[in-house]
Amino acid sequence: MTSALSALAGNPLAIAVPALAVLALLVIFAKTIGLPWVGTVSHFADGDSVETKAWFHSYRVRIRGIDAPEYTQEHGKEARSTLVAMLEGRKALFIPFGADRYGRWLCWVITLRGPVSWRMVLAGAAWPASPMTWALHVPTRLLGRGLWKRGASRPIHPDVWRRHGMSQRMSVPPTHKKSTKRYKIKPRASTFAPRGTRQLHDFL
Repeated sequence: MTSALSALAGNPLAIAVPALAVLALLVIFAKTIGLPWVGTVSHFADGDSVETKAWFHSYRVRIRGIDAPEYTQEHGKEARSTLVAMLEGRKALFIPFGADRYGRWLCWVITLRGPVSWRMVLAGAAWPASPMTWALHVPTRLLGRGLWKRGASRPIHPDVWRRHGMSQRMSVPPTHKKSTKRYKIKPRASTFAPRGTRQLHDFL
């Protein structure tokens, strides 16, 4: 045992090479799956999307376990203000679980006062999106907090709101200006085009 330790002490590369290999694996693991980090929030997009700074890098984060109203949606500004009050100027632990389709880290965000997703649901500022937050939102809804305030308009889930907004934009007919120019009707280049080609031409 002593001879082995003395051999390692006499050969620094025997320690440096494995250490560098382990460090490289940790970096690859952090970039693909993600390692937990502690950081502060530098930007609040809405009630469930933030940007954090840690390790001299910025990370876009989507808080896991909730679905808050979009910022331009009704109750969206209130949800963002609630999240700002919870995270602004405070250190938080971010535990990533992969990334979403927009390239944001899906993270559990935890402060000294508890998981942010739980607190957002208890404040009535977001819809639940996990079994735990579903259980927590029941008393919040019964007490009429935030989104579920009695006498207020019925809240619209962000997914429904996004689909409705998209369908509204798609349903608006295009406006065409009347032209005073006269155009000559040109015959088709070929009347013997394949059937599929003619159908595509008529469709376009």
